[in-house]
Amino acid sequence: MRAPFRRRPPTFPRLARGVSLLEATLLVLLIGGALVTGFLLLRAHGPVRQAQVQEQALQAADEALVAYAAAYARLPCPVSAPGGDTCVASGAKGWLPVRALEEGLQRPLASDNRRLPPLRYVAYGGSGGTDLAVASDRFNPQQWDGTAYEFKAINGLDLCAGLASAARESLTANSARANVLDADGVRVNVAYALAAAGPSPGNASGRFDGHNQDATGQMESPAQLASADYDDRVRARGFDSLARTLGCGYADASSPDNIMAASLDLVALGVDMANEVTEQHDGNKEDTELSVVFASLSEVFAGINVALAGANVANSSSTLATASAQLAAAIAACALPPWAQCALIPVYTAAVTAGGIAVGLAIAATVTAAVALAPTSAALALTIQASELAKQPLGSSQANLTEAMENVCLAAEGGYTTHGLDGNGQLVTLDPPVWHDGLKQDVEKAEDDLATATSERDGARAQLDALEKMPPSPLIDYPLPPDPDASDDDDDDANYNAWVALQRAWEEALRVKMEAVRASESARFEYEKSRKAEQDAQREVDTMVENSLQLASQVSACDAAPPSDRAGQLRCDNVRAAQRAIDLCEFNADDTTSREQRQCLPWKREDLATASAARESAYTTWQNRQGEALDKPQPPLKDYIDYGTGCWFFAGCNVLLIPNQDEDDKRETYAKTYYKYLGMVEAVKLAQSNLDKRRADYEQMHAQCEDLRKLSLGGDAAGEVLGVVVGAEEILRAADDRGTVGRVQSGPGDDP
Repeated sequence: MRAPFRRRPPTFPRLARGVSLLEATLLVLLIGGALVTGFLLLRAHGPVRQAQVQEQALQAADEALVAYAAAYARLPCPVSAPGGDTCVASGAKGWLPVRALEEGLQRPLASDNRRLPPLRYVAYGGSGGTDLAVASDRFNPQQWDGTAYEFKAINGLDLCAGLASAARESLTANSARANVLDADGVRVNVAYALAAAGPSPGNASGRFDGHNQDATGQMESPAQLASADYDDRVRARGFDSLARTLGCGYADASSPDNIMAASLDLVALGVDMANEVTEQHDGNKEDTELSVVFASLSEVFAGINVALAGANVANSSSTLATASAQLAAAIAACALPPWAQCALIPVYTAAVTAGGIAVGLAIAATVTAAVALAPTSAALALTIQASELAKQPLGSSQANLTEAMENVCLAAEGGYTTHGLDGNGQLVTLDPPVWHDGLKQDVEKAEDDLATATSERDGARAQLDALEKMPPSPLIDYPLPPDPDASDDDDDDANYNAWVALQRAWEEALRVKMEAVRASESARFEYEKSRKAEQDAQREVDTMVENSLQLASQVSACDAAPPSDRAGQLRCDNVRAAQRAIDLCEFNADDTTSREQRQCLPWKREDLATASAARESAYTTWQNRQGEALDKPQPPLKDYIDYGTGCWFFAGCNVLLIPNQDEDDKRETYAKTYYKYLGMVEAVKLAQSNLDKRRADYEQMHAQCEDLRKLSLGGDAAGEVLGVVVGAEEILRAADDRGTVGRVQSGPGDDP
């Protein structure tokens, strides 16, 4: 039998099976490549996320350290283990004391809503008072002789002093204390440094790399880049950066500037001055004339005026008002995060202290605040009054601050005073009370003066406008028009045109004449101003000569019988210095006020010579301008001057300018009217300037009065503000005790 026919299968299915295998291979390769790429991308984002975590941790720790330093006047000490409480040796590296920070600041420390990872930490541990992890009494206010008030308070003022000392101590880097490498690879000391570990293991079986792992005071540079061997991140604060953040000022190693300490030192000098006032009281009884001399030279001898002249209670109380308001705001803000206002409390406290002492000194020196508060009283009159009061027993060195507040408002708004001085200079009660004008009333008077001066100026200007009006001019005695019946018809037009031309020529001549008269009177006005300036300069020279003679007499008395007590010696030294300053212009090179005021005899004589030369030049200019005006032709004028002034008898009722006309000549010429107008213009300028000054003074005093009314210095249940009576040294002690946020005893993490 024949085998059955079998059809050979087609070849394309086998070809199809080969193509499917290739596609599967490509698909596997594609998926594998995607997986590898995804893995590499995930690995690439890992270091970025890790760096963010490190930076967040470092920032949270840095902010916590600054807040802790502001609150406890020191940095926390590094601890021997994460979460522990045992401090490492001074200057050595340890771990950030998270527990102590959280207890001290009463809030958890978190980074990105997670607890802080363990951070390496080192604080500057210098010798003695420069160990920033120890709170110690580094600062006390300085007296004039350099000795300190030993108040034993510990607060932010002491930390500021420690930062300045550490900066000076670190002019040469000390590798045994907290230090890092800067961007240039130079090792520098810092207040503290922090290190956050990267994901890769560090050296010596630890998490940290390089010096970050060991126990020395060294940290790696904050500028060091990540590499295969280093993935830590470091943050450091220098002495100057921490000082400025805490409000201390600058702690630059070459020129530290501790603003808070300097302000409290200034207060201490005020206390010294209060004591000096007491010591010099007997001497002041003999030197009343000298106090008057110094009052006229207050810009030059300000220090002597503090002791000898009546102090200005209004200014002192104003300073107290502003500073007290700032202090109250800072204390209130200090209780709230981020505690930035805490560092400002010492500055405002010192300012309040200075204001309180100034008020106390003023009341002790003048025995009455009401008189000293008068804003319009002259400095010389106050000094003469103080010299009389110096003969009275010295009052208490304490100040009633509530009374001072009331007096500030009285000086601003005016009101009734219940105390004054009798004929013997004794403080007495006034019954009934007497009204006392304040700055508000001064503003109202200045407004009235300006309105009066403006009205007079405008009246003079209207009078000039009436005289200067043309055509036709009210001054010209115009000719009569031509008579048409007296000439031929052909001449009528010519005669009329000639008559009109003559009027226009006379009007132009009058206009030119008036312009020359105005120039002449303007030159005369400038001459009168220069003559007054010369007279003022002469008076200043005469006063300076008189003062020099009085000082010379005082110097002779000191040389003849040198005093043995400190107050007398200081007084004689001041007198000698004052005479040298007057006679030789011997001033401190930095005393710009003295140069601007030119408060010495050689300079005053130079000013007099300059004023005399200016007066002579102005006189020459006036005479030249007056001659030019007199030479100008003028048309026939009407008698426009009032007969009642006597012009009829002098045959000058139509004259525009009288040469060198004096005040006794009552003829109201055009020149005299214009001269008076120039004076009225100047009077308006002066009145406006006076009003602006009075208004600015009132607005400032009114604002300070309102601040004081809002400020509560303690009160009873009904809200009534109670009187506060304190002494100068007690204020200083309170300011030193207050420090940044109060007196510091011990902080969390300190040894008991």
